[in-house]
This record gives sequence, C-alpha cells and structure tokens, in this order.
Amino acid sequence: MTMINEPSYIKCRMNALSEALTTAARFYYSGGGGVSDVTYDELMQDLLQLEEEHPQLVEPDSPTKRLGSQVIDPTPTPPLKGNTYVIAGTMNGCLLNDLRDEIRHLGGSVVTNVTTKITALIIGNNPKEAYTEALSKGVKVIHLNEYNLTTTALLGILK
Repeated sequence: MTMINEPSYIKCRMNALSEALTTAARFYYSGGGGVSDVTYDELMQDLLQLEEEHPQLVEPDSPTKRLGSQVIDPTPTPPLKGNTYVIAGTMNGCLLNDLRDEIRHLGGSVVTNVTTKITALIIGNNPKEAYTEALSKGVKVIHLNEYNLTTTALLGILK
C-alpha cells in the first residue's frame, strides 16, 4: 500500500501539479482559457508547499522556478507523438493508469498487445508473458523500476 508521505507518492503528486500548471499556462498564453486564477494559485501553493517540505525532490524546470510571465510555446509538438507503448506488470509509486495518462498526454499511445510495430514494452514487476513476447519479437523493453519516474525521466527513456 502506498503511503501519502512516501517519496514516490509525493514525487508523483509534484509531477502532476507541475504538469497541470504548465498545461494551464500554455492554455492561458495561447488564449485558450484554461483554469481560473484561483485554481491556478491553489495548484501553485500546493506545489510550493511540497517543494518546501521535500527540497530533494524539486525539479530544476519546476513551474515555481519560472521568472515572471515566461511565455510557453502554445503549440509544442507532443514529445511522444507517433510512439506506441504497451505497459505490463505492476509498479510501486505512481499507478499504471497515471503512466498511461501521462504517455497519452505527451502524444503517445498505449495499446495492449505486443507487436513489432510498438515503440517499446514498459514493464514493472511481474510482467508475465508480455516480456517474453517482446524479447522474441525484438521489441525494446524499458524496465520501469530502474528509473525515477519524473516527467523529464519519462521523456528521456521513452524517446
């Protein structure tokens, strides 16, 4: 069972807040609306509090580190666009559904079958037959438990 004060849970929460703030800023600067100022401020305060309580988990590109009203490109190319992944096994920390959502948010797609057309198989603990199938088909395998699951790390290992 994941405890709310475990570093992996806190890091997942910080990543989710950072992603929400970045997305809100992107919509705001592109004229697309986004979240209310009150909601944005609440998200920022939550992230600031977590960063103050856990400075070892702060990312250098955190929204709290931005100066002024740094304009964010409103139409960035999703970094995982055109990539397809299969996720198998279990993970500590972030839930697999969160990982699926993050991949989709970054422009990638998640499917259930291992084929030679996928970019990679992402595995946690006990991936069962998907791992063997990927190896037999020459598909790249990413062992998720070897990585710290930050957005930056996720992008680095999935590209």
